[in-house]
Amino acid sequence: MKYLKKFNDIRFEIEESDSTKIRMYDVDEKVGYSSVTIKDNIFDKWNLHDDLEVDPIKNTKSLYILGISMRNRRTGYGSNLINYIEEYANKKGCEYITLSSITDALGFWKKMGYDVYSMGDYYSMYKKL
Repeated sequence: MKYLKKFNDIRFEIEESDSTKIRMYDVDEKVGYSSVTIKDNIFDKWNLHDDLEVDPIKNTKSLYILGISMRNRRTGYGSNLINYIEEYANKKGCEYITLSSITDALGFWKKMGYDVYSMGDYYSMYKKL
């Protein structure tokens, strides 16, 4: 069993644009990254809002890429990065975060509080902030 790594000095670097890049460092080592985008009416476009029993959702933070290096997986870095992204999305006025995930990561996303709304070759997931 792997134990959570003791973090030294976690910091985040944000490069805002249409697709915002968020990089996570522990001291000077880049240990994680993500690319996120705010989209309007995302569930309305996918005709999912009836299933979710909500009005069309504006200001959804969509998570496109989440990366944690292989040697740093199962150490807590991913959870730290997701928590930071959720705080960032909240500050930007987002109501939900949406993402697509491969089946291998389903347990991680469920642990982080995400629900599945579509299945296929990958899982489409969301979380109300």
